Parts: sequence; C-alpha cells; structure tokens
Amino acid sequence: AMCATMAQARVTHYDVTRDDRSLILVREPFGFARGGMVRIALREPRIYVPEHAAPPDKSKFGFVLTAGRDEGALDAALADGACVLDVDFVTQTFTFADMQLENGERDVRAFEFTQNITVPGDYMLFFANCEPHTVVSFGITTTFANVDSSGRLDYLGRGEKSLPSVY
Repeated sequence: AMCATMAQARVTHYDVTRDDRSLILVREPFGFARGGMVRIALREPRIYVPEHAAPPDKSKFGFVLTAGRDEGALDAALADGACVLDVDFVTQTFTFADMQLENGERDVRAFEFTQNITVPGDYMLFFANCEPHTVVSFGITTTFANVDSSGRLDYLGRGEKSLPSVY
C-alpha cells in the first residue's frame, strides 16, 4: 500500500509497503517547461520474493516518466501484458539494477537520481514492477520543479503561474 506522509510545494514523500501492483502512480501530472528538473530520492528499496524462488531480475523494477496524454496507451500496454519499462513511449529514469552497493552494504540504503526535462509537457512518474510474484517496499521523495529566469527552482507547473494584473 502507498501512503502519503507529507506534501509540500512539488516535493512529496511517500512510503510504499509490501506492494505487489505492477504499476504504481508516484506523481500526478506536472507541467514542465524546457529545463525543468525531476529529482528522485529512494530510501530502503526492498524486493520480496516467495520462499525458494530464484533471485529477482533487478532490471525489472524501475521508475518511468510518461506524458499525461499517454495514460491510455499505458493502460493498454498493461492489459496486453507488456512490461512498462520496455514500452517505447515512456522515459525510463532508473531501475533497481542501476543502484550500487557501497562499502560492503548488504542492501542499498539510498539512491538519488536527477533528470533534466528537454521536451516541455505534463509528465507523471510511475514505479513499474515487471517481475511476477514479487512485492516491493521503499520510501521515496520526489521533487518536480521548473527553473525560473534567475536559475532558482520554481515549484509551480507550467501554466500554473499567475498572470500579471491589468488595472
């Protein structure tokens, strides 16, 4: 199950606990301008497999960005049994296979990923689990932002800025 623990501006914190869904919506659509930024901070990612099962393929667990207009195509791909990480209309950010152990850790404790947006639009972030009979747990903090003309982060999506008043 996924539960929101805090949302402030366009920074959100969620905990996903022993969830077996193949697709989890992590972030609702956000309007990015060119140069916008996605930052993902993952905490304590875990994969649980049935007893005596082979180790999971960590490249089958990951995060994707997709345009809001592609939500129907995403549903159709899932209905056809496709792994969302493999469809051509999503942008894969990273998979659990990209996370490296540090200094003799047994499990990855944390992982951070940042991506700049080059094509403006409304994007959603999903977590995809393409390995049957597995469940996942992790904490996640996401930051979605545009960059204003002075280089500061602007947490308002494209189209959410207030227009100047005319008197």
